Amino acid sequence: MADAETIIAIEQLKKAEEAKEAARPAGAPAAAEAPETPATDSRTLTTTQWLSVISIIISVVGVYYKREEIKKVFAKPKKVSTPPPPEVVKTPKRGSLRPMD
Repeated sequence: MADAETIIAIEQLKKAEEAKEAARPAGAPAAAEAPETPATDSRTLTTTQWLSVISIIISVVGVYYKREEIKKVFAKPKKVSTPPPPEVVKTPKRGSLRPMD
């Protein structure tokens, strides 16, 4: 039963299309031949894409700004020479009690 209804509907559509083509002047292009431009085909970036691009640019600028500090972090540490310890001079002991003059 559903198949019969589908077949009848398709035949009615074909008849309607034939009637439209017969009513159309001979020089006018058909609607199916007209090029359709898709509305979703956009050449601009979306808001999310712009935010991603800006984020990348800011990151690159930040790395460029901090490049000297980054070089210092990754540079091999140079051995810092420590000064020699001061010499300790011991004074000789003279007895435990001092005279009281």
